[in-house]
Amino acid sequence: ETAQIVTESVEITPTEVPEPQGEGVLQYEMKGGILVPDPAVYYVENRFLLGEIYTGLLRFSADTSKVEPDLASEVVVSDDGLDYRFVLKKDLNFSDGSAVTASEFKWSWERALSPDTGSNHAREVLGLIVGADAVVAGEETELAGVEVIDDLTLNVRLVRPASHFLYLLADPAASVLKPDNVKNWGTDWSNVFGTSWIEGERPYFEFTELPVGTGPFKLVEFDFERPVAVLKPNAYYWDKSAEIEAVEYTNFHLWYWNGEIPNPSLDPDRFDISISTSSAVETLQDGNELTINGVSVTGKGIASDSQPEVTFIAFNTSIPPYDDVEFRRALIAASDTSDLKVRYLVGFPDEPASGVLPPQFPGHDISIIASIPDRSRAEDALAGSQYADSPESLTITFLTERIEIDEEDFASMTDKWDEWLGLVPRYGTDNIHGNGQEMREAFNSALEEGTLQMRFVRITPRYPDPHAILGIIPELFGDNAESQETRQLKALLQAVDAEPDAAARLEMYQDIEKHIIDRALVFPLF
Repeated sequence: ETAQIVTESVEITPTEVPEPQGEGVLQYEMKGGILVPDPAVYYVENRFLLGEIYTGLLRFSADTSKVEPDLASEVVVSDDGLDYRFVLKKDLNFSDGSAVTASEFKWSWERALSPDTGSNHAREVLGLIVGADAVVAGEETELAGVEVIDDLTLNVRLVRPASHFLYLLADPAASVLKPDNVKNWGTDWSNVFGTSWIEGERPYFEFTELPVGTGPFKLVEFDFERPVAVLKPNAYYWDKSAEIEAVEYTNFHLWYWNGEIPNPSLDPDRFDISISTSSAVETLQDGNELTINGVSVTGKGIASDSQPEVTFIAFNTSIPPYDDVEFRRALIAASDTSDLKVRYLVGFPDEPASGVLPPQFPGHDISIIASIPDRSRAEDALAGSQYADSPESLTITFLTERIEIDEEDFASMTDKWDEWLGLVPRYGTDNIHGNGQEMREAFNSALEEGTLQMRFVRITPRYPDPHAILGIIPELFGDNAESQETRQLKALLQAVDAEPDAAARLEMYQDIEKHIIDRALVFPLF
């Protein structure tokens, strides 16, 4: 059926701009990723910051369960699910007072997809639009599937029906930017993302002209060395004005990794909000004091992170021996996660994952039972595989890019692969000893060639739909690792996208999750 979302238009002109009435500065400490205020090139931890500066056609509702209009006043979807018409609110402005039109959206999306921008996330958000792959490949500069009808109307055509497309448009990468402003940023992201922290090199960049956006706040100060970003209310914001004087984001993560802490004599009461590690939260919840970056912190105001997350091991089904479902089942049945402590996870769960979709997430199926080590099941599965005769001759190699599973953890998880199955798993290669840049380089090389055997994956879904997790699985090993298993999984996912009924789609997603577990495509961890 044709879907239509309508909200009232709020008109603001330069002559009617209200003065911000707020008072007080919110001090916000961030601990993750480099502070980069570019919606096309960012770390997921910085979505808080980006969502204040930039907005797009749609946004998530307050409880993040659905999307609602933001800069759009009307959304109409064609009966075949391929065409989307967006009508903008009237008299929209960037934070510098200049007008926002449909043309800026088209330009912003083309810029996000361009290889010159260096975004590894824009394709995930905008890749369903006709012509997106050609822009990503550098073959075209214009997005063929986006047509600007007039200053307020934008038509978007998809390569196939995708019921989750509207969720994707609420992502920062789909935000609207002002072309003249971006061209004056004077930034070179290669200085940031191409730097080797392992060798002690410090990334650095600065704006020659501060970014402007359409969000509730505007960026008034940015200092990468401190590093800090100061925001003040955007008087041109279409919705209700912020009732606060300013927000100051401080990110210690960058310098802390390099062994240097800025402003070590910080006032303990400086920060109103601190995003900290799981160990810190556990300590504070026990009523104890904790020193973070030289600051003594007490446990008042502790809030838990309820955002769903899943971690698992995925297998490359395009190469031996992982092309055999019985061999994959044998590995999972012989895996022991009882002593596994994955680094960087926020709050280690007490129970292993029973499936791919986390609890409290749409489509979670309580009937899927967590896998536990079972010797007879593992031995029977191996015996039924084509690699049963000489398992000791197989080279089982684990490479990782983020070192979230270290060598000791990998050994604890796979010790029964040797004892029960006669396999000899290796952490890294003969030329790699310990963690670091060499492991990452070997990982990236194998991934590009399609020879990466298995992969540790951590997914924090970006939108509340099972596709945000399940849709990533067939893409994990790249275009050079396509197999019959990945083709079948992609076909199942595309069938769901063509289903307009929400309840039916959820049931189809549950069937797909059971298929993933039954075919042993991944081994859920936490």
